[in-house]
Amino acid sequence: MSTTDAVFNKGVSVMTRIATASKALGINPQKSAERYLCEEISRGMSAVMKVRHIIKGGCIYLQPTRETRDLDITFARKIADVEFYRAIRDMASMLAEKGIVITQVSKPAPLWINGDDGMRFEIEAKIGTAKIKTHVDVTGGSRQLPLNTPSRSVGSTFFAGQVPLHGFFQSFESQVADKLASVALRPDTIRWKDFTDLSMLSKMDLDKTIIAAELAYKLSFQFSTEEDVLAALPEIPATMSFEYVEEKGRVWKAWNERNGRKVSADFTDVACDCRNFYHDIRQILVAKARVDRKPRLRSRPAQQSYALQQIRQEVRENKGNVIQMGDYRDPQTLAFKPKW
Repeated sequence: MSTTDAVFNKGVSVMTRIATASKALGINPQKSAERYLCEEISRGMSAVMKVRHIIKGGCIYLQPTRETRDLDITFARKIADVEFYRAIRDMASMLAEKGIVITQVSKPAPLWINGDDGMRFEIEAKIGTAKIKTHVDVTGGSRQLPLNTPSRSVGSTFFAGQVPLHGFFQSFESQVADKLASVALRPDTIRWKDFTDLSMLSKMDLDKTIIAAELAYKLSFQFSTEEDVLAALPEIPATMSFEYVEEKGRVWKAWNERNGRKVSADFTDVACDCRNFYHDIRQILVAKARVDRKPRLRSRPAQQSYALQQIRQEVRENKGNVIQMGDYRDPQTLAFKPKW
């Protein structure tokens, strides 16, 4: 059997297992295959690149809990597009062992994420007889890294024989900060999935203090002071107002249906979850700002009186109450120079 035949047969076997598992779990088999491709690309990046990356976005969830079809990764530093292409080339043999053959990688499309730029690469691959399409969003540098360094974790599995993905995964708290910044600061947002995700995350009993710290850290790259950060976080963001919800409800519902996202809740309920969640996080930042603000120091009347008595005593001991105007003249030129 040739190498090409072996890769093809492996791909057919993998797709069969993915389809069987997806049917049993009630999830979309195409998205499951795309998730599989994304995880193997991330695994390959860890193997062939010296620069470490963390996994963000939908891949931090279990596929049956929150289906995803793309990969969102952040490197410890910004990388160039040629480094990405080189990594895809170098991991080809690793992907082949999993039945994957990359057939096309697009030119990078520019991204703008939380005040910083990134790149999106559209990727096509063959797994057995199936053509799989996905995209990889790439960012890098301190602006995109979380405040708390993520720990090395083990990813989920959703079909028999799947090898768990070992890597650095973004915490849910850090993801909440990402999504709150996106929703609150961009009234023109079209990231409709952020609303549903925030609604779900608000019910996960996450540490709101950590979320507030992550949000403040993230915004510190865009705003110079804590006061500016708070000023950028209005009490009620435009995207959480009742007028906005009423206007965008149909758009949000249509987007979810078009992308196969199973959402039974109304946009009003989802937006209320987001608004309450945002309010709690913002209140933590407001309370911290009040504690950190230095109080104005004012001396007590008794202290003021004591200080005045001390000055008067020094005057009496030195010269009495008589002011000598000669003390205010230059000894050489006798020019009048007041001593301020």
